[in-house]
Amino acid sequence: MFFPSQAISIQFYRPLKLFQKAQIYTRISYVDEKWIYVEQKIERKGKIVAACIVKNTIKKGRTTIPTSKIMNELNIEKVPTYKYDLMETYEQENAQMNEKLVDNWDK
Repeated sequence: MFFPSQAISIQFYRPLKLFQKAQIYTRISYVDEKWIYVEQKIERKGKIVAACIVKNTIKKGRTTIPTSKIMNELNIEKVPTYKYDLMETYEQENAQMNEKLVDNWDK
């Protein structure tokens, strides 16, 4: 099984130097039957270095595994199922990017 990312949106706010320590925080922000949306932020000394949203799915070979099956196998009973405004904006931006960069590159 593997967890490919369908889309990633990231914002960098300040640089990190090579080997500089930082903390990364991760949370699952939304789950439906196919997708798992993960939010991450990187902090150093209480200041945000970067933040991102990642849209993942679960695959076994070419087959998409329903998220409910994975959650059941991991004994995770409560997952976020409310798709709040940020997720809707994220989907719209990804659709616009796809339209421009994939479908209409030459226009």
